[in-house]
Amino acid sequence: MERENHYVFLPPKTEIEEVLARVRSSSFVDFGEVSLAALLRPQLFSCRRVCVARKRSCDALYFSGIGVDQWLWFLRAYDYPREFVRFAERWRGRFEHLRFDVGIDYRSGPDGRLAPSKSSFYGTV
Repeated sequence: MERENHYVFLPPKTEIEEVLARVRSSSFVDFGEVSLAALLRPQLFSCRRVCVARKRSCDALYFSGIGVDQWLWFLRAYDYPREFVRFAERWRGRFEHLRFDVGIDYRSGPDGRLAPSKSSFYGTV
């Protein structure tokens, strides 16, 4: 079986049940065994849109339209290089006009726990 990438963007405040249902229906993670809290971080939910993505070899979750403080939290939480985090902290004021999209690709690891395989971020004016 080979899947095509499929992305669904939803407003988290009005479509949270749909977001949760789509995340729970993962082909790559058994959320009966793995806590949703390991993936759905409350620090990011005041975003404009949540994207639940189905990819060929994993699922992904994107938080679109977050502010600079949320972006900094994400950089720390997902262990971006300390030098880069310090750079972002130092220039935080210059980034306040931006909105960021952050994403996490994930699947279950060999032990059944959530295993993020990649994280990413994008900035928009």
